[in-house]
Amino acid sequence: MFRQGCRCVAPRLRSAGPPAVAGGSTGPFVLAAPFALGVLVGRLDLGSKRLRWALVGIGAATWAAAAGAASLAGVGAEATGWARLAVASPHSQMPLWMLGSIGSALAVVGLSILVASAAPRIAW
Repeated sequence: MFRQGCRCVAPRLRSAGPPAVAGGSTGPFVLAAPFALGVLVGRLDLGSKRLRWALVGIGAATWAAAAGAASLAGVGAEATGWARLAVASPHSQMPLWMLGSIGSALAVVGLSILVASAAPRIAW
């Protein structure tokens, strides 16, 4: 909680680093991009083999790009301020982690549909 006699907390919050959106970096808007992409993928023709392979390729490339950018940035989970935006540690809700997670999810969905169509008796 706050100390007794503390008149204003806002100046400390403003100087802490990146601006907070909807209550911080873990606000509800963080999940808007994966949700919207999931809706978009769900509306596509998933019966197309070309689209399935595209999901795998785009997902793997996105994951690799995010992981590569995070390793090039060289910041750890304990980073503070603006450097925190380059963190890709699990569940950090930072941009590179979100891109990597979205990419791996696309690849897994594409591979799952490919496996299910190749061996329908095993999948069901």
